[in-house]
Amino acid sequence: MAIVLQRPVGPALERLWLNAHLAVDAFCARRREIRRLRAKRAKFLRLTELEDHILDDIGLLRSEVDWAAALPLEMDAARAAQEARKARRRNELARWPRR
Repeated sequence: MAIVLQRPVGPALERLWLNAHLAVDAFCARRREIRRLRAKRAKFLRLTELEDHILDDIGLLRSEVDWAAALPLEMDAARAAQEARKARRRNELARWPRR
């Protein structure tokens, strides 16, 4: 949605117009970003519909998916779940005896 503002005449009104225009642009950019983040989160939330054995094939635990799905929208849930999986793998490997 494009918002068009008419330019006023005079330096004081010009500054006011510019500030209003910048605020509207920032608002629209943030709105686009939130839409993008919601679409990305919706894709991730499809993992919550999978059965546990399928998640296990992917290498994730249900608890990791649920934890990542509850993160704030600004955080990348897929990346957080992947990092949790890597940390779990490192901990599992650390328990194995070394020869």
